[in-house]
Amino acid sequence: MSDSLERGRIERVECLEPDDDENLDSKLDGIDAWLQSPLTWKGGRRRLMLHGADIDDILHSHKGVLSDGMAYLFIQDQPDFALGGRPGAFFLQLG
Repeated sequence: MSDSLERGRIERVECLEPDDDENLDSKLDGIDAWLQSPLTWKGGRRRLMLHGADIDDILHSHKGVLSDGMAYLFIQDQPDFALGGRPGAFFLQLG
């Protein structure tokens, strides 16, 4: 058994199509789109959305973990990266 972690690759590309609140593609910033009810987190905003199918493409051995869900990463406007600080929050909405 190996104690190394599987590594995936994420490629950032510019989308030339208009963004809206129904766009559930993986994205960095952009317009918020929620699989279920809108999420809020005091002190920060949603910066990253990951669609479950994209995680399947990145981490093949974990295929289906997020299924048809979405992962949302919130980062504080002024992140606290000090030991014990809380620079952000990670939420899942499962389909």
